[in-house]
Amino acid sequence: MITFDNLDPELSLEDIRQVEKELKLKFPQVVIDHYLKWNGGFPDHCIYQHDDERNQVCIEQCLPLKTDNKNHTTAQTAYRDLQKRDVPANYFPFGIDPCGAYFLVDLSDPEYAVYFYQTDITPPKLEACLRPLDAGFEEFWQRLGPDID
Repeated sequence: MITFDNLDPELSLEDIRQVEKELKLKFPQVVIDHYLKWNGGFPDHCIYQHDDERNQVCIEQCLPLKTDNKNHTTAQTAYRDLQKRDVPANYFPFGIDPCGAYFLVDLSDPEYAVYFYQTDITPPKLEACLRPLDAGFEEFWQRLGPDID
């Protein structure tokens, strides 16, 4: 089972509803449950094996919905940044890799599919930046493996 280090302050359901209202979003229960248990932090298992050894991605940090730490980027800030890049509103960022690329959950998908969004592609065309990871939100966390470095 995955655990997280350096969590941000615990959230209440009311905190999550406030974020939904601010962003005009509706989080699925699996995302709500995740944030009620883990608000931000660094997962102890961080490697997602996509389809072969060359297609690994690392979720270095989970983005908190709210934080007291001014040095932490929140999921809301990342969401607004992605909106400026014309990423559709149904993609919500929940994590980042060591280079600042985002992990997104598709809030409109029945399985809440997870995507990897590369921020270093110029020009930032959605079809070039967005890569499906072939897992729903719950399955994504279950499939993470340890970092071997």
